[in-house]
Amino acid sequence: MVDAPVLHRLLLALIILGLGFSLYSMAESLNSSVQTTCSVTSTVNCGNVSNSSYSHFGPVPAWSVGVGGFVLLLVLGILLMRTYDVRYLQLIVIFAVIGVGFACYFICTEIIIGSICPVCTGAHISGMAVLLVSVQLLRMRRDDELRKIEESKQKKGKKNRKERTEEE
Repeated sequence: MVDAPVLHRLLLALIILGLGFSLYSMAESLNSSVQTTCSVTSTVNCGNVSNSSYSHFGPVPAWSVGVGGFVLLLVLGILLMRTYDVRYLQLIVIFAVIGVGFACYFICTEIIIGSICPVCTGAHISGMAVLLVSVQLLRMRRDDELRKIEESKQKKGKKNRKERTEEE
């Protein structure tokens, strides 16, 4: 099994990767010449996705959800790496779940549009991987805490048995 420090570094790398995809998506939306690099066919076409009516939530562009979400995850990931405070990990899991919810929505809109954006797909996969790795880290943390509790109970049990035998 992979140890926690490796998973922490992987988590940060996945967050940075997702942020990179989201920033590229932003560049595509702001500069139409960038869209041509990712528009391979009518089905695999970032331009169709970023120019569709689904590319905004009212006045808010969809790419801002990815950029904002991954920036938030990056800040939490850095704080987690510096402190190993479980609360940061719990927040990462919560925001990753929200991000995966948005990814599912965006995947549905790509199906409706009839075009897939490979850059967006990269961000979606990165977000899902962030969720999987952060949940695994949380489970490892819980298992480690349960093991420590069990060891503590065993030590207390041995101490109590020792005290009883000394009393006799």
